Amino acid sequence: MGQLVRLAAIICLSSYASIQASATEVVSSPHWDRVDFSWGCSSFSGCAATPVLGEAKAEKTLVDLKMKEVHLKAEIQHAEATVNGLKAKDSAVTSLLQTEEFDGDASGCADDDACLQAKLNWGSSYTCSGSTQWCSSHANDMACCPVSCSTCPAGFSYPPTPAPTSASDLLGLNDQEKDTLSSETQSNMASKFSSRVQNNEDLYSEINVKKWTREGDQGGDVMPSYGVTHVYENCTVKSGYSPVIVNQVSVKLYVFVKIACSDDHTNYVSRKRIIRGWKFECGELSSQVGTLCTACYTYYHKDSCAVISNYAWEELELDDADRAAAAIQ
Repeated sequence: MGQLVRLAAIICLSSYASIQASATEVVSSPHWDRVDFSWGCSSFSGCAATPVLGEAKAEKTLVDLKMKEVHLKAEIQHAEATVNGLKAKDSAVTSLLQTEEFDGDASGCADDDACLQAKLNWGSSYTCSGSTQWCSSHANDMACCPVSCSTCPAGFSYPPTPAPTSASDLLGLNDQEKDTLSSETQSNMASKFSSRVQNNEDLYSEINVKKWTREGDQGGDVMPSYGVTHVYENCTVKSGYSPVIVNQVSVKLYVFVKIACSDDHTNYVSRKRIIRGWKFECGELSSQVGTLCTACYTYYHKDSCAVISNYAWEELELDDADRAAAAIQ
């Protein structure tokens, strides 16, 4: 909008400058060779000439120029008034957007866990309040969670921020475990455990795990199961995904994080978190050995794993992460 004002001003001022220059030229150079000399004088030097016609033309030209100047000034004022009016309208719209009356929906702003869980690659284990780390990176999906992501219309009263949870409360340590670990180690344990859980929630999606089961990572061997261990000064963290084969005909596949920490390398405190899981039947006989379950998850037979990766995997409710999950090492 500011560019519009500047453009109008430049055009008008340029025209005005041109008019002023023309007026100066008329007054300073009256073109005496075209003046009608009176009383029979044949030249300027021959007698006292009165440039009546030239003066009249000059005066008329000045009057015309002054009128044009008046009109141009009026046009500039009109343009400025138009721009100011547009600015006022823009300010009014901005003000409207910032009030809770806009769309009339501020008071009804609410998280919708079911909406989030229905999104591709999310699932029933996710909630708005527990997924705030993805408000920016997965903004389209997290639009289901305007309260948790603080995207409600202006005027909405957000609930008070809860007090920070202590490391011992976050880990659910009992009195004996609290005595086993120093407060510093408890804090490190909580930090590493929570960050690894958040990372794995994003990394080990169904799409990724099926891809690695089918073709491995970056063209390597198939990876129907996978685990990686990180060793720190007082803590060791292992994470990945691992199958539990039931009677060689069905599989429960779990994404997990485990951590164990110690101050004296003798007495440990450990925690395990099942992040998500799937179940499927794979009891058909493979072309390699036994069932597809055995061929893929025991012998890493590529063709068998490719068949399994094309199955429909049913996502497990976390409540269904039964004692089979305890078998994950």
